[in-house]
Amino acid sequence: MTLAMRKRFSFELRKRFSFEWIDVVAASAPILVGGCIYLIFVMLAGGSAQDRVDDKKARVLTTEGISETTYDSLARDFGSYDDYKRALEKGMNARQYAKYRSQKEACIRDWSSCSDNAQLVDDWPGWARVKAECKVAADELAASDRARHGDPQWPWLAFSSFLKAPDYVKTGSAIAIEPDAKFMNGANASVGARVVCHYDLKASRVQNIIVVER
Repeated sequence: MTLAMRKRFSFELRKRFSFEWIDVVAASAPILVGGCIYLIFVMLAGGSAQDRVDDKKARVLTTEGISETTYDSLARDFGSYDDYKRALEKGMNARQYAKYRSQKEACIRDWSSCSDNAQLVDDWPGWARVKAECKVAADELAASDRARHGDPQWPWLAFSSFLKAPDYVKTGSAIAIEPDAKFMNGANASVGARVVCHYDLKASRVQNIIVVER
């Protein structure tokens, strides 16, 4: 290979390498830009969150007339200043509130850990499913006996009532009640009805639906 040929070959090789490197950089640019944008967003979000915490703390210090030392002490003892306020509403000290919060978290995870019917209904997320399944079962009952019950009409939040006793947690059987439903009777008239749904918490299914005209 002559010197001219070697120079020509070397030039073509450098030119080809340069173009390939440009292609790689161009292809990577969106990823690099996206990564930079994400990092900036994370930094700004973190800063904004801290700014909100600081602003809230400043407002509390001003409106409630407490010192920063007191604020920090209460937040540390109760987990947060908001938790301190919740404990205050319930008349609990830090130890009592910690026990209450731990028990509430246990109820959220498992219905069998709830303290009573009220906590089961208020704190256990599965109660929403209980109400929904009770409504579906009542609709199916109406569909199977349309001449008697017709198409039911429900309030916005159906089956929001419950009993204080018997203990749903101990028995494993819950009762959800809708006192303001409307069903069609045999005379094709809309009448008020009280619908009682018996639900098996252990088996996660509706046991029985009872419709009583009012």
